Amino acid sequence: MRTPHDEHVDPAIVAGLQCYGVDVTTTIAAALCTKDDEVHLAFANAERRVIVTHDNDYLRFHAQGLLHPGIAYCPPQTRSIGQIVA
Repeated sequence: MRTPHDEHVDPAIVAGLQCYGVDVTTTIAAALCTKDDEVHLAFANAERRVIVTHDNDYLRFHAQGLLHPGIAYCPPQTRSIGQIVA
């Protein structure tokens, strides 16, 4: 799985995913800081990456039928880092 990292997700989640061999990039590495969600979605589509996010706007994009390789959404502060990585 390849995934971009949402700028509001704990960096420990990135490290945990990388331990499992997941090809992760970050918002910082992809130069997406402060960019609109639509720009993040376009990047994910171009790179064929799943978005890992706490931002429920991505659920709205999915409901609208916007194309995406995948969205791994977890409401903020509802799961531990280990649970999210698992």
